[in-house]
Amino acid sequence: MSEEQKPNTEQVEQVSTEATESQPRPPYPGDKGMWSCSVPRDDPVGTKPVARYSHGKRVRIAALNTPQYEEMLDYNIQVAGWARTLRKGGKDFCFIELNDGSGPVSLQVVVDSTMPNFAEIVKATTGASFKMVGKLIRSPAKGQLVELAVCSPENHMI
Repeated sequence: MSEEQKPNTEQVEQVSTEATESQPRPPYPGDKGMWSCSVPRDDPVGTKPVARYSHGKRVRIAALNTPQYEEMLDYNIQVAGWARTLRKGGKDFCFIELNDGSGPVSLQVVVDSTMPNFAEIVKATTGASFKMVGKLIRSPAKGQLVELAVCSPENHMI
């Protein structure tokens, strides 16, 4: 490097010493400090509206836990989802707890042994995918409002 290209270190040192010797900046007059994130929530949290139907005219399981389920009682409906649990209730029927991801609740499906593929259904495990048509009825057991009865090979499908 030539003498002209070399930086002048004396000037750099002078600049840096001048900055440290200057007066400190006064505090910014509009600064009130850090914003407090503990704002009380006084407005009620609403519920998210649930779509009643999914692609292919399937009823969403979350819609069956709303007051609108009453108009679907005793009608054949189509649902689809994944088995959370599957258990055999004797030799005449089995229970499937079906969830489609539309909400945290599941639908209990009661499958009768008269269905043509009952032996395959009983062998299924948790996570198995099902698409079925059955009659929506009031549940006789406690814990759920409705259940799906899949019991007529002529009218129902699994």
